[in-house]
Amino acid sequence: MVAGRSNDPHMAASIVAAALDVRMRPIDILLGLVSPTLYCIGNEWEDGTVSVADEHRHTAFCELVFELVRDMIATDKSDHPIVEPVDIILMNAPGNTHTLGIRFLELWLTSNGSGSLVLDPPPAIEELARVVQTTQPKFLLISVALPEQMAAVSQIVELLSRAAVGTKPQIIVGGYAVKFGLVQPIAGIALASDINQLTGLIAAETLPALNRVPQT
Repeated sequence: MVAGRSNDPHMAASIVAAALDVRMRPIDILLGLVSPTLYCIGNEWEDGTVSVADEHRHTAFCELVFELVRDMIATDKSDHPIVEPVDIILMNAPGNTHTLGIRFLELWLTSNGSGSLVLDPPPAIEELARVVQTTQPKFLLISVALPEQMAAVSQIVELLSRAAVGTKPQIIVGGYAVKFGLVQPIAGIALASDINQLTGLIAAETLPALNRVPQT
């Protein structure tokens, strides 16, 4: 948080190096150290203690750290190899412009041996049905930042329930609005407030390395 507030990428790099020295995996650095700062800034923005410009600056800073750690993950031989079939589709709800969350999650899924596909930007609902029909994923994960974005999620649920897409994926919704209890459950979806709850909703054969779930 200190490095982010001062926009100091050198301090961030030294923190990442220290985390690697104590044998944290690169993906766990993202989920255990970087991701929580985004939630903290989001809370401060909601409380009015930081400005929109401050929030954007911190997000840009986290983008830099994400790129740094992603490069490490690309050469991390301890992680599981990428699985070719698409088990999971990840996307933001229409209107949610914060993409770091689903990108973090994609890397975590990949490091745990799950084939995943990120749809960024989120497609039109009709196009989403076509992608689901083509890829036949087991799960569709949608991130919502604000409660009002659940209206679009309801439309997605309704369309997929009527569309001829073969085996329909289980829809799981997470993100800032879910983590802080700002949305109510709707029929046809499951809510996951954090990554550990998410693993409880996904079958073990989809994520074979559940013992490697980071404690965030």
